[in-house]
Amino acid sequence: MTHPKRTHIFLEITAFLILLHLIRLGFDQISWRFAGPLTLAVVLIVVVAYLRHRNISLSKIGLVPVRWPKGVLLILPQTILAFVVILTSGIGIALLGEALNIGIFTAEQPDPQLRWGKLEGNTPLFLFWLAILWFAGPAEELVFRGYMISRLRDVLGNSAVAIVVSIVLPALIFGLGHVYYLGWRGLFVTGMIGVTLGVLFLVYRRNIWPLMIAHAAVNSLVFTAQYLGTDF
Repeated sequence: MTHPKRTHIFLEITAFLILLHLIRLGFDQISWRFAGPLTLAVVLIVVVAYLRHRNISLSKIGLVPVRWPKGVLLILPQTILAFVVILTSGIGIALLGEALNIGIFTAEQPDPQLRWGKLEGNTPLFLFWLAILWFAGPAEELVFRGYMISRLRDVLGNSAVAIVVSIVLPALIFGLGHVYYLGWRGLFVTGMIGVTLGVLFLVYRRNIWPLMIAHAAVNSLVFTAQYLGTDF
């Protein structure tokens, strides 16, 4: 890739991160509870519009054509693996932090009801948030895995260091986006989930469909557990 093109993509990514931060700050002042999904919606619209303006296919961020029968049949095991990876990496890092007596893991955690409201037994509220999260989870995959990893790889190349940075940096930003309602523990838990999903995104040859479905499914599981009053 020529130097001018690398510079252009670097500036694009920098502008994207600044935009992400500014939009988030703006929505925090308007509606703290919905700042995350609203920010994702705006950023995703901007990203898609920009890529279309540049005549860049959406397959570039993982929305690859899924062909029947091989492609469709392959999505199921890939989704199941991603589902298991999300759960095991999230629960694993939380249990490890508690076992090592790390302060942010053992300290009292933020009450999720401050953001979600009282979900237990509240069917309308449960369905309301579930609908939002079926958008938010896939949108996070498109933004933090599909867009960011792909564009960082375009800038950094294919070296081992480039691959690590292109996975870890989006995962860090993804984790920081959860601090405002999950606390600093949320940074490490969701950040580790972001790392494992980033690895899967590359293993799956940048096919984002299984990650989007698995992310939404895990959100459904967690919220269903809260709705039923079950510890998760």
